Amino acid sequence: MSFHRSQYLKQTDLFLVRVWAKVDGGDDGNDKGAVNAGWHGRVQRVIDGEMHEFDSLQNLANLLAEMLSGPK
Repeated sequence: MSFHRSQYLKQTDLFLVRVWAKVDGGDDGNDKGAVNAGWHGRVQRVIDGEMHEFDSLQNLANLLAEMLSGPK
């Protein structure tokens, strides 16, 4: 049985993902011992420029799933 990639790969896309950790310095404004307040970022489909921002890694996964299943 020969494996042909095209049999399994129906759609491809290219995304640019920028991710950063948002830091909360606390009430005193001192960054020492800062608490990670969450992941934030932006995902962009390279081919058409569609862009969305996210505020958690779960939100990123949801956005990618939506972008892959939606119309182009």
